[in-house]
Amino acid sequence: MLKRTIILIFILSSNFIMAQTTISGTIKDMETSTPLGYTNIQVKDSYQGTITNKDGLFTLQLTQMPAILIIRFIGYETVEIEISQDTPMPINIRLNPVAVHAPAIVVTADDPAIGIMAQVIKKKAQWRKDLSSYKAEAYTRAVLENDTSIVSISESTSEVFWHAEKGSREVVHSRRETSNITADDNFAFAGFIPNLLDDDIEIMQFRMIGPTHPDALRHYHFKMTGERRMGDKTVVDIKLWPKNKLQPTFTGRISILWEDKAVIDMDVKPNDAMLFPVPIQEVNMHFRQQYSNFGGKFWFPVDVRIEGELKIGMTGLSFPAIKYSQVSGLTRYVVNQPLPDSLYAGDEFIIVDSLASQNDSLLIAAVAKVPLTVDESTAYSTLDSTMTLARAFKPSGPLARFVDIEVSDEGDGPYNASDSGSMFKGFSPAFLYNRVDGIRLGATWERRFFKRIMLKGHGGYSFGLKRGSGGAEIESRLARRLYLDVAWANESAPWQGSWNLSQTVNSILNLSGGRDHFDWLWRKGWKTELSYKIPKIRSSIKVGAQDWTHEALDKTSEWGIFNKNRIQRANPAPLTSQLRTLNATWVLGGEYIPWGTVGNNRFELRVEHSNPDIWQSDADYTRFDAFWEGRLPTFLRRRFLPLALDFRVTAGTSTGILPTERLFTMDGRIGAFTPFGTFRTLKGGRLQGDTYIGIFWEHHFRTVPFEIVGLRSLAKKGLGILLHGASGRTWLDAERQSQFTHDFEYWNEWKHEIGLSLTGIFDIFRFDLTKRIGGQGLWAGISVARIF
Repeated sequence: MLKRTIILIFILSSNFIMAQTTISGTIKDMETSTPLGYTNIQVKDSYQGTITNKDGLFTLQLTQMPAILIIRFIGYETVEIEISQDTPMPINIRLNPVAVHAPAIVVTADDPAIGIMAQVIKKKAQWRKDLSSYKAEAYTRAVLENDTSIVSISESTSEVFWHAEKGSREVVHSRRETSNITADDNFAFAGFIPNLLDDDIEIMQFRMIGPTHPDALRHYHFKMTGERRMGDKTVVDIKLWPKNKLQPTFTGRISILWEDKAVIDMDVKPNDAMLFPVPIQEVNMHFRQQYSNFGGKFWFPVDVRIEGELKIGMTGLSFPAIKYSQVSGLTRYVVNQPLPDSLYAGDEFIIVDSLASQNDSLLIAAVAKVPLTVDESTAYSTLDSTMTLARAFKPSGPLARFVDIEVSDEGDGPYNASDSGSMFKGFSPAFLYNRVDGIRLGATWERRFFKRIMLKGHGGYSFGLKRGSGGAEIESRLARRLYLDVAWANESAPWQGSWNLSQTVNSILNLSGGRDHFDWLWRKGWKTELSYKIPKIRSSIKVGAQDWTHEALDKTSEWGIFNKNRIQRANPAPLTSQLRTLNATWVLGGEYIPWGTVGNNRFELRVEHSNPDIWQSDADYTRFDAFWEGRLPTFLRRRFLPLALDFRVTAGTSTGILPTERLFTMDGRIGAFTPFGTFRTLKGGRLQGDTYIGIFWEHHFRTVPFEIVGLRSLAKKGLGILLHGASGRTWLDAERQSQFTHDFEYWNEWKHEIGLSLTGIFDIFRFDLTKRIGGQGLWAGISVARIF
């Protein structure tokens, strides 16, 4: 309702519905007849104007006649042309080149460019402090190309809003696109375009230091390269490049209108600090922007032109280069007027009118519309629904068949094989292998009903145990934030789970001849959990109960592909036959992602209680367990991925006597597999105890070490350096130790380790080299790369 109200307000009040007269024409060089692309055209005594396209063509909507057009192009005379109802169309305008006959520019600094930029930055700060808000009308066109041709065009008209404290918003009034994409694929938005006059400029989540930032003289080299004329005023061209190649800045040219101490034009590219993780291999971007004060004190963008090329791929997979271009014209600025509070009532940055795709007349009548080029006009008439983006950017390489999208002959878009029938919808095969089950084949199934209920099931047969297993689960949303989960199982299961290792990965390690990481038991029973979610703080509170009957299992299998003589250890017996518990959990943060591939921010506190007097359980204990994983950005915070310290702290304690199967555990290395959160110098084991603490950390220097020494080719491949370490200890009561019927490992003293890692090997792997502090030798291992 709020969105519709906002849109209605702006449709009714918009200048788009004013009576308008369309004028058009071309602007060329007087001597050579060369089209002057992106010439600045301004309606005198107004905040209205437009630009030509790259072929020198322009259109402009005038709300009153007669009107005077001011035509400006650097290096040419500025002309004024009066337009009336009787002026024949199209208008053919010719501009005279003007030679540089300017008085010497005197500045106090040793390098003229330094003094000029100091004055420009000072002048900008003066008028910027008096600018509290503005709105403007915008026309935007975005074009995608592959290596051979245009593959899509998107257009839109909108109003953009800016508030000094609240930020930007955009209301899209109309949009149009080629017939091979939908309105949802239309990404022609002016609200995303950068104002290169800002101090901090957001580009693809890099916070770039602008060329007119208050501290720009600390971050940029400036060198004066020449002077030009624009009408009767002097334009100074200044080359800029970064002093620190690690900070996100720009390289290129900035043109200064000397008499006004103002930026009139920028032509810049992001510097080499703009690096992205896999699968983005390379991003090349080029920004051009012009400015005008429209006769006042404030300088605003009149356009932005962006050209870019994006290369995506990884080892074994490559996509064609994605070429992107965008042009936006901005006009009819309204300055320092109150903006509706409703614009900022929600979190939506861009608000699209629900009728935007039907308002083609508004797009045609756009005040600052930039005419299509010949190639773009041709693409509109020739592109049809069969030329989907999937066809245009079809991948190649050994892995391409895993991501390829089939397109039907009718051109209706991606073909989903699951639509051919529903008999097996929701079913997936399942395979496990361990020293108890041997091979376990089965399937999982899940299906949602009535949007509120999710049913899940799984079943299989263990060839080692010669018995079947299965389970079922019902997840139900009882209220808006209240959920109930009930599960039943009759199956083999690990004693304890692991933050670092799933049963699937354990199966792969077992098959390759590695050591079975888990101890196993047969459990039969149920569990239930009631959870309440608090979305505003990404938190949930869970309470529940479990009732499991435990049965001991013997080892049945030892075979491995690469180690057929592996002797697996015996599988111990659980201490309790009937374990009934009450549980409570508090979670703060997002979903957990294992192995340190990305930075997690999550805290979890769990309490588990078992009491024979209350519920006839075979155990009497209370178990407290906490897990905290977070990320602290450290250096180069302006980059998309700053340098960061990732850490994990796990700790737990208990009262009473913990059953063997409920002891706390911490993982050591799993064969050669050494993911984040394991003790990499602890070979093939799990620490156990009734009290424990583990601290794991690693600082990701990302590609910066290679950038510093000039090995940019390695940096572009995504190779990064990490410094990692861990500390931990377990405690185990002597009486508890005497009850063990199997070998176990615990550290009754603090242990510490430290090491280095090379991450990004073949895009997805990392190599870890670790040393136990106070111990002998180095331990080498591999894991999944830390990408984000």
